[in-house]
Amino acid sequence: MHPSYSQPALIAVGAAIGALLRWQLGLRFNPLFAQFAFGTWLSNLLGCLLAGAVLGLLLAGKPLAQPLQNALAVGFLGSLTTFSALSGEVSERLLNKQWLPAGLILALHTICGIAATLLAAAAVQRLIRN
Repeated sequence: MHPSYSQPALIAVGAAIGALLRWQLGLRFNPLFAQFAFGTWLSNLLGCLLAGAVLGLLLAGKPLAQPLQNALAVGFLGSLTTFSALSGEVSERLLNKQWLPAGLILALHTICGIAATLLAAAAVQRLIRN
């Protein structure tokens, strides 16, 4: 494959895989806790964990090769995690005056996502240093 086409192709493949995984997580897990949109939360949490792992590698001085990092971070994680779905799910609850579920969804996605990113980054750095 021509070098100028390989990076976009890798990103596109990563994006396709991430989108399919997010779709499957939503199909399988959103119905379990309809008020909470559990599948979307799992997608975002998994994405944050993986983003933290990529960040941990970077901070430890062991970054992934740029084409792989772009395929993972821009492609796969870009389509796996979804602010638009989160915004839609929170907005739907707000429009239906479901204040508590809307607040819980927003808080849990934000707090758990940041915690997962920090935890994964620290764990990867510790693994590399040991």
